[in-house]
Amino acid sequence: MGQISKHYIAQVEAYIQQHQIPVVPTQKGQRKDTMAHKMRRQRPVRDAVVFVGTAQEKAYGFKATKDSATRPGQLRFHYSRQPVFVKHYYFYRDDPDFGEASIKFCTYAPWGIKVCLNGHEGAKRQLEQAHIAYQALDNGFSQCARSPAPPTAL
Repeated sequence: MGQISKHYIAQVEAYIQQHQIPVVPTQKGQRKDTMAHKMRRQRPVRDAVVFVGTAQEKAYGFKATKDSATRPGQLRFHYSRQPVFVKHYYFYRDDPDFGEASIKFCTYAPWGIKVCLNGHEGAKRQLEQAHIAYQALDNGFSQCARSPAPPTAL
């Protein structure tokens, strides 16, 4: 598993280098939302990764221990889930359909992934694509020029 993790991390680092994406390490207690808001103002890109945040965080991985109840000449392992503190990558992107979004990747097996989308930002993007004017708020909108057409039944 260690070899797979090293290869995985190398591929992530290569992607970051290839696309010249800024990397911002986070500190314990630092609010990632505040950091993301600041970075989005500094690097206002559309339909791209704005920056990558890194953090040491708790994840649950598998630990193998030898099973002492085996007969001589046999080897068995017992696996259990254990908390570990490992590196996580947060890819903060600007998506054309969903707006501000983040994808969190764990660098330790079983390599958990968490996708965070903001429905309010997604709704604003849909209004923009439909060319409907709206009054923007920090996290949503208060009114729009006209009601969008209801979705059609499939």
